[in-house]
Amino acid sequence: MNTLVRFDLLESELGEGTSLIEASAGTGKTYCLAGIVLRLLLEGQVGGIDRVLAVTFTNAAADELADRIRRTIARASAFAEGGTEADDFIRGVVERTLPACRDKLRVARVAVDDLAVHTLHGFCRRLIDEYAFETGVPFELDLVDDEQALTLEGAREFYRATFYGDDFAAQIAASFGWSPEELLRETHEVRNRFGIRIEPEAQPL
Repeated sequence: MNTLVRFDLLESELGEGTSLIEASAGTGKTYCLAGIVLRLLLEGQVGGIDRVLAVTFTNAAADELADRIRRTIARASAFAEGGTEADDFIRGVVERTLPACRDKLRVARVAVDDLAVHTLHGFCRRLIDEYAFETGVPFELDLVDDEQALTLEGAREFYRATFYGDDFAAQIAASFGWSPEELLRETHEVRNRFGIRIEPEAQPL
């Protein structure tokens, strides 16, 4: 069984295989991930920025991570070219990889738009777009990242079909304060509480 060790962003080995880094909120995970990407680039463990893939959970997190990686590369490049402003990590990794890191950082800054930082859904969408023939996915397939708008639309259609044109049903809905949003919320509560399965199940791609 592997033992837990304290991770040092500058000195810990970035070997092959799987590594798990655990940290509480606000402790610098995004900074750490950007630093790992910088080390992989400068220490030659990846051939270029286009060989890096970072996957996270939300669009906001993906945007933040991509921005942090870009800024880290820019600061490292500026320091490698003779600048004086750099934190201890950037200073350390650049100084020990000079002079080769200068060219790597120049290339990375030019090619930074090739950096792949996605949500899980976004990465799957990219694979389907790039390998449509291999996956056999229909070209007209529309992938939905956020299903809330669709479920709310369904709730509104159900509400109109059930209560509009029926005065008695409309009075009941009004007396209980029912709305499409309220019906959707209660449906989610019941489904989560009792493990109800929605039929038919989604067909695999």
